[in-house]
Amino acid sequence: MALTKANKLSQANPTDFPARVTEVMDESGVGFGDSVQSLCPAASLGGKAASGWAEGIVVAGDFAVLPQAGIVVTVASTAGAPGAKAIQPTAPSAGQCQVAYDANGVPTLTFAGADSVTACAVMQVVAGVGASAKLSKNA
Repeated sequence: MALTKANKLSQANPTDFPARVTEVMDESGVGFGDSVQSLCPAASLGGKAASGWAEGIVVAGDFAVLPQAGIVVTVASTAGAPGAKAIQPTAPSAGQCQVAYDANGVPTLTFAGADSVTACAVMQVVAGVGASAKLSKNA
């Protein structure tokens, strides 16, 4: 059975790590550094946001669906009852925001009607595009 890049890196130890890094390079020239970089989101916040703050998210009917999968770290209202909202997994009360994830990891935010939130900013950690596919390739 062929080992994947992730397998080879997991089996590495301090004495053979340089050799394992060499082994994960494939014919297309995608090496260790590129594989690691693919785990990190792009620096741009345009289109699909990178990890960090995304502002100007429209909230309609107390709901907002974020444009991509990722873990929501902080939510703040920028229009309506101002300030940070306490994140929770159940129906929100004033000053709170429910964060629920669909099967693909895309979050939906639900705000308390009493807060009248119409826009928000979100701190979200997103995974690099294609990271798991790159690490699951045979080395």
